[in-house]
Amino acid sequence: MLRTTAWVLSLALAGMVAGAAAGAWLVERQRGQDTREQGRQYTVRADAYSAEALSVLTRVDTSPFIPCSAPDIAHQRTLVLSSAVLKNAGRISPDRHQMCDAWNGVIDPPTPLPPPDYATQRGRRVVTDAPLAEGADARIIMIEQGSANVSLARGTYANLVPPSFDYVVVAYDGATRVEFLRVAPRYRSRRCP
Repeated sequence: MLRTTAWVLSLALAGMVAGAAAGAWLVERQRGQDTREQGRQYTVRADAYSAEALSVLTRVDTSPFIPCSAPDIAHQRTLVLSSAVLKNAGRISPDRHQMCDAWNGVIDPPTPLPPPDYATQRGRRVVTDAPLAEGADARIIMIEQGSANVSLARGTYANLVPPSFDYVVVAYDGATRVEFLRVAPRYRSRRCP
């Protein structure tokens, strides 16, 4: 009788341990699936932001208007105001000086731009942490192509993700990966291996 009771208690205890382990495994598996799905959704939204910025950049660069003319600046303003993510768009000289933009109009004298953090194989240049001319403390991400540039608030990508998450924004250009935004305890822009 005592032996049967011990056997039943042992089986019950083993069943509880197995059930708890299976439950913990299922919860962890579901948490992993939820995290992957959430990450996928953030990536889709970030890609949409980048696509919008590149679309406007191309439209400014291929504008039929004379660069920095009144119609060109009006065109830039229309594009920026209709964008959900852009802060500014403008024209740059071959020696990388801002000649005009949607908010300031013609800039006289043209102002030099900060050096790009990297350039793509297609000739786009990216400045990952530049000052916004309209705001003393505002920081932007600037993308340049040909004679045009657009800027996004530096927090555009950061604001997609809850503050409790650590993440990295990486740009791919062929075989090259460049990390340009890290939200973690030690942010530092650098080339990824």
